[in-house]
Amino acid sequence: MDFTQDDCNGNPHHLFAELEENNVVILEFFMNNCTPCVTAGNALMDTYDMLLEEYPGHVKWYHFGYNNTYNCDLVSGWVDTHGFNSTPFTNGAAQVAYYGGFGMPTVVVVGGASHEVIFAEVGYSSGDADDIYELVTEFFAANPLAVEKEVASVLAMNAFYNSATQQINLQVQNDVASDLTIEVCSLTGQAVLNSQNVKYSGKEQSVQIDAAGISNGVYIIKLTAGTNVITQRISVSR
Repeated sequence: MDFTQDDCNGNPHHLFAELEENNVVILEFFMNNCTPCVTAGNALMDTYDMLLEEYPGHVKWYHFGYNNTYNCDLVSGWVDTHGFNSTPFTNGAAQVAYYGGFGMPTVVVVGGASHEVIFAEVGYSSGDADDIYELVTEFFAANPLAVEKEVASVLAMNAFYNSATQQINLQVQNDVASDLTIEVCSLTGQAVLNSQNVKYSGKEQSVQIDAAGISNGVYIIKLTAGTNVITQRISVSR
């Protein structure tokens, strides 16, 4: 079921447009004070983190209130309270009805340009997160262009955060000289820092990025040279 809606951070979303970029979206519809919803969220968070590390930028995780009375304060508060790194939304009633009616949580995974429903279940059972991981992995195996664009590369990179200087340090290696584009992205794929057109000599080279303006957390470093892309997960902790 398509939707066009702003999330509770003020960012616009059009589901079908996101899927047509060969992305997978995990949807959990929850009720406040629902213990199985929290259990499902904890399991989905582990699965989401693993999938995002394997398919950076191609996996998204959204939480919706199960009806249209939930406001952003409630949804965002619930997500923050439980430490989920998902994107919060309100107004999930129509989707809950579409995917099978009332039952909390309702968990749905959709993906690809065909708007395929990869997984859907009313309620949550032990093992669902493992099933989702396997099904999403199978989806990307059947849609390799989306994955190869991100992970296939002749680049080599080692990145680490230096808390003393509040810089992200990168050691970069490539076969040929080229301009580099470096992005620091959140786990939801949104760029938080950009370093455009770094001149690269074709030999091993050090690059420093000022990270004083970002908060503690886990980020994805995305390095692009021509058509080659490589990513690395990094932790920022002061």
